[in-house]
Amino acid sequence: MTLAIIDCETTGLKWFNNGIISLGAVDINSDDKFYEECRVSDDVEIDESSLEINGFKKEELKQKDKKSEGEVFKDFKNWCNYHNVNAISGFNVSFDIMFLYGVARRNNIDFSGFPNYYYDIKEIFERNVLMDISNQPIINDVCRRYNISVGFPPRVHVSLDKTLKFYNIDEDEPKPHIAINGALYATEIYFLIKYKTHYLERFANVSIPDYLSILNFDFGPPARIDHLVSSSENILKQQSL
Repeated sequence: MTLAIIDCETTGLKWFNNGIISLGAVDINSDDKFYEECRVSDDVEIDESSLEINGFKKEELKQKDKKSEGEVFKDFKNWCNYHNVNAISGFNVSFDIMFLYGVARRNNIDFSGFPNYYYDIKEIFERNVLMDISNQPIINDVCRRYNISVGFPPRVHVSLDKTLKFYNIDEDEPKPHIAINGALYATEIYFLIKYKTHYLERFANVSIPDYLSILNFDFGPPARIDHLVSSSENILKQQSL
């Protein structure tokens, strides 16, 4: 399975109303990177709080020299085809996938031919890694050290930044958030979980804690993107009734 790890910066949280500002991706086989920013159309809703996170200004979103969302989506789809990518991953990647679907839907672009499968790194860490160490005092130690909370099993919840702390990485994703950085840091976590090694050279000298390096589990089968899309569409229809 050929995997690309992605991240999107958006104008809000609703894939059916908001749009994509930028898209970043890493092909973990070739290490090739994809990054493009795009122009959003006038019918896309813009949430000021989202712009505070990604640092874009409203006027930047309308720049005519930028490609449209639809053009960026087509570029990304072509990039995936070039690298034979058939699975997508990322941190809370269902959010990113649905936004890409929203772009295709809004611009009447055929979504078929998009990679068929996905793995969610956030879910893998919460449901496998964090649950496996849930009875160890190290969880409380890490939470105290960094003044964070992850909840209690089975209702655990972590952000990308919190996940890094469990691997001794005393650093957050750079701010303001840029899609390529999100993809790179998600790739770092994927490598830490999957291969027990670092992806980003900047962390090469950070030792991986013993309580995580000894864990061994299978990611299991990937989820189907068409099932995610159908489920999200059904929820949207029910909300509109």
